Amino acid sequence: MDFFGEGVCIKKGAFNDELLNRMKLTALKLNQPVEDAIIDPYFYYLLKDAKVKSIEDIGQTIVKGLINTHKNRIEIWYKGKKVQKLTMNDLNNQYLLFPLFQTKTKNIELQNNLGLYAKCIEIGLVARYEIMVDNFSFDSLVFYTFKYDGEVILSTVSYDNKYLKLKKKDTLITYQNGYSII
Repeated sequence: MDFFGEGVCIKKGAFNDELLNRMKLTALKLNQPVEDAIIDPYFYYLLKDAKVKSIEDIGQTIVKGLINTHKNRIEIWYKGKKVQKLTMNDLNNQYLLFPLFQTKTKNIELQNNLGLYAKCIEIGLVARYEIMVDNFSFDSLVFYTFKYDGEVILSTVSYDNKYLKLKKKDTLITYQNGYSII
């Protein structure tokens, strides 16, 4: 199963007070607030921390997945053949008389979750998931979506109550932003 289009990844910084203080001092050397510095590759060179070499190392992923835009496309493959091509609108049950696919939606609110965040928007192959099955059935698929900041984000898929493993991702970053919730 392939997810094509625009994707989003939001990471929350997970570090101790000592590392945060060193990050703030390093950001001062660059004359930037720490929120802007965390998306600057030179910041990590100046930080000189073996465990933190890029924005990927700053913390846990809060939101990651395919954004519902006109550019999205989901392809389902079975035995080397494309058996279904759809968009995220096909997963939205509120516009359909009967649901075509099983979906589970969860709301994410970060307003009360204080911390330092990095947001990245990408375009391309957002995710390729694979699972080996003998007999494929659309009824066994469950698509998991998030509602975050007015956007619907397709995060992952399960088949027979087993989450599919991410096998490949090939994207180009089109936007990055650092921000904090105080």
